[in-house]
Amino acid sequence: MGIADIDKASVRFGMPMGPIALYDMVGLDTALFAGRVMWEAFPERIHALPILPALVKQGRLGQKSGRGFFSYENRKRRAQPDPEIDTFLAEYVRGEPQKIDRETLTWRLFAPMLLEATRVLEEKLVRDVRDVDLGLIFALGYPAFRGGLLFWADAIGARQLVERLKPLAELGPRFEPTPLLLEMAKNNETFYGRG
Repeated sequence: MGIADIDKASVRFGMPMGPIALYDMVGLDTALFAGRVMWEAFPERIHALPILPALVKQGRLGQKSGRGFFSYENRKRRAQPDPEIDTFLAEYVRGEPQKIDRETLTWRLFAPMLLEATRVLEEKLVRDVRDVDLGLIFALGYPAFRGGLLFWADAIGARQLVERLKPLAELGPRFEPTPLLLEMAKNNETFYGRG
């Protein structure tokens, strides 16, 4: 699996672009700064990797420098695969690369977002679940046809969500079910049914 597969899974789910393309568009230096702020606030839930700092150190800042995860060094300055990135990333791969099917990859991309949304609800930072869904649709481009993140989660069901998280437990706290999600699974509740 490569970086293009990650972006494809996100776009096929309905996002306007994949996370890797978004990194390049925003700028890897900007993403690195934002990631550091998030890591300082929530170190147990942010998995800091050395890849972004190393890319920034090499001057690969994304679209603005002509190279990031992709190359933009062409007449139209459009993203193209960069053969050097595979060699660069190989340095950070531990063990044998895993084959991950598209559904599992999509789940890995959106599970942390879902868990953070449950934390927002637990901390009563929003009045209504619809506020979370509308915020994600209008601010992040979450696919409106899915009804929003929590609406999508309700279609899967809390018990199934908890089951889907079990194989990801080895990846750390960012994939652990929150108390709210565990309670919902136990009581067979939905986000929209809770009010």
